[in-house]
Amino acid sequence: MEPNWHSSLEFWIALTVAIATGWAVLWGVCFARVRKNQAALQQTQRRLDASQEFADIGTWDRDLATGILHWSKNISAMVGRQGGETETSYEMFLTTVHPDDRRMVIEANAASIETGTANEIQYRVVWPDGTTRWLHERGNTIRNEAGEATNILGVARDITEEKLRRDTLRQSEAQFRDLAECSLQGLIIHADGEILFVN
Repeated sequence: MEPNWHSSLEFWIALTVAIATGWAVLWGVCFARVRKNQAALQQTQRRLDASQEFADIGTWDRDLATGILHWSKNISAMVGRQGGETETSYEMFLTTVHPDDRRMVIEANAASIETGTANEIQYRVVWPDGTTRWLHERGNTIRNEAGEATNILGVARDITEEKLRRDTLRQSEAQFRDLAECSLQGLIIHADGEILFVN
């Protein structure tokens, strides 16, 4: 039996069911796409986290309008925050920077924001337990279409072990030089026909 479209109640009921069914289908399609996009985003984040872990680096992004600083879990560990917090403030970050290096960090960030040029600095951070670590940081400012600075973002790497190896090598070379210069016997060090040291 064909519906009686002349009855307005039947018409509106049929129309409401059709619209509701359409919305349900549309909602289901949209929800499936959202879930698929979320899964892809989570996979991308896992890959990024793994890449940063393998490269022993961390990334950060400071929103200049809000002052909120987002950093990766690796940065959190580099500044001694073992809980893995990833959202903080620039002011809190500055409290982790060694007091003697704080002005340099502030000035490097300010110069990057003002000029739009990249900055590259090395500075110390002090962990809550008093441990001092060295970080090497590279950052740059992001600007909107109007040329206004919106974010400053970058990469950091813990270079403490490299610094210690270099310092140990320098000390060893200084000790050797002191011993060689005080020696009563003549000493010549050469490599590939080039004289490197004579006392």
